[in-house]
Amino acid sequence: MTITSTSLIQSALREIGALGVTDTLTDANMSAECLSRLNGYLNSLNAKGAVFPNVALALGDTLPIADEHEDDLRLTMAWRFCPLFGKTPDGMAMAQMLKAERRFVSAHTTVSPTPVDAALLTMPSQRRMPR
Repeated sequence: MTITSTSLIQSALREIGALGVTDTLTDANMSAECLSRLNGYLNSLNAKGAVFPNVALALGDTLPIADEHEDDLRLTMAWRFCPLFGKTPDGMAMAQMLKAERRFVSAHTTVSPTPVDAALLTMPSQRRMPR
């Protein structure tokens, strides 16, 4: 199952209570602002070493994430949409949103290999004593 930007935004807004279960986001300005925040968030991960190319999603585009990361991104974006609607999640919901963001970032971040300094291999603690 693939998720689109529109369905992710709507489910994130339902998460914070900005939309009802059967409501859809019909305000074009709010849709554009939510989409801008989604693109901005995914692009900000590039600076942290994420695996996303530059993202310029439009409403209805398929998101470049695996299915198992949909819930984490939904909760992350719910956290980022809260200020737009004057919402403040309670303690448990906020903790879940922050954990989801950490899981999402760690799942999509690569660590570049660090070269080993040759001097580290010849430190006294690395030398073997003759017997």
